[in-house]
Amino acid sequence: MSYLTFILLIAVATFRLDKDDDDEVENPHQWKVRAHQIWSYDFRSSQQVMTKIQLLLLFWILGQFFGECKQVYHYGLRDYFRSYYNIMDWASVSLYLGAFALRIFVDFRVQATEKTFNHQLHYALTLLQNASTIISDGTDIFDTEMGTDSQHNYVAYRNHLLSNHTAYWLRGCRLWWAPDDPEYISDCLFALANVLSFARVSYLMPAWELLGPLQISLARMINDIIRFMALFFLVSLNRWPVD
Repeated sequence: MSYLTFILLIAVATFRLDKDDDDEVENPHQWKVRAHQIWSYDFRSSQQVMTKIQLLLLFWILGQFFGECKQVYHYGLRDYFRSYYNIMDWASVSLYLGAFALRIFVDFRVQATEKTFNHQLHYALTLLQNASTIISDGTDIFDTEMGTDSQHNYVAYRNHLLSNHTAYWLRGCRLWWAPDDPEYISDCLFALANVLSFARVSYLMPAWELLGPLQISLARMINDIIRFMALFFLVSLNRWPVD
């Protein structure tokens, strides 16, 4: 039951709502109605980096990590790693911890950048909400001439703000991220860990009367194929002429 709950949490954490494309985001008829979606699309916030489900999953994985450490202490390092499933568990937990460590790093960087650009973000949000009041501290924070179209003003100011390299961590659209962005790497590690976690189901499948015999037959067949290929390679290697 615990493992099924863990799989359910993984499925929920992996679920993502489809992002709106540029044509839909720039649709003038839905600009006010979809202000929240537009803001989430353009700017990255700490709530998007670490959701509540991911925090719950992080504590769950930490519990698994301490459980694996307890097994290593009880059985010994050599006996523990004799089981392929223990190796799989340790690899998946390590990948999950690496993925969440990168997400926590991104979360701290996003929060720090939000504090630095708090005034500019408030101003951009005001433009997005079609507010007429311009928030300013007496300095010229946007030296581009503002037009009468509120949508154009928001897009122009958004591009002006996010073009600054110091505001990199505020960029919400993944197309604006660097190829080695930590959140990209975190998603890759999380995906690999999910594959190992779902593959762990094979440990329970032999108890199923339908798929159990098929899995055992498949494992033995793969074992025979590997042995045959090894012998075939050795025979072929011996038949090669020696200079």
